[in-house]
Amino acid sequence: MDNIAIIETVTAKLNEFQLELNQVKAEFAAAELEAASPVTEAWREFNCLAELLDRDNSDEMRTRVKAAIRRVVTKIICAFAYSKRMSVATVRVEFTMGHFREYTIIYEPGRSNGQVKRSGHLFVRSAVANIGQGIDINWEELLKQYLSGKEAQSDASCSTGPG
Repeated sequence: MDNIAIIETVTAKLNEFQLELNQVKAEFAAAELEAASPVTEAWREFNCLAELLDRDNSDEMRTRVKAAIRRVVTKIICAFAYSKRMSVATVRVEFTMGHFREYTIIYEPGRSNGQVKRSGHLFVRSAVANIGQGIDINWEELLKQYLSGKEAQSDASCSTGPG
């Protein structure tokens, strides 16, 4: 092996094989992790555990439910606002499958003056998309939906007191 050109060629080829081996090892480790706890299985487990949580609200059961959620949800982002007795929240839940769901929640508490009692109003809307896509929220349309639902609810649930 006195030929330096052959040594350089063999060294370069060994480096290629090492890079390829490292890549295959990383892919194998990811596949093993996925096989150990696939997302669909974790989601199924969460649904079963959520039902069990209704019957068994122990610390152990809550820990199991939290672990199942952690395997399915990667991130939750929230924004909150409050103005003139109205609370608004937007929540984005990102899942490991590359999807997310955004929720818009508006709440106005009920009130009473002793003679007239008005119930509170809760409004929830959600939308689904893939990571990298945006959800275009038409705030004017959302407000119209909220107000029209609020008027319909007020007409149906407004009760008057004695007198």
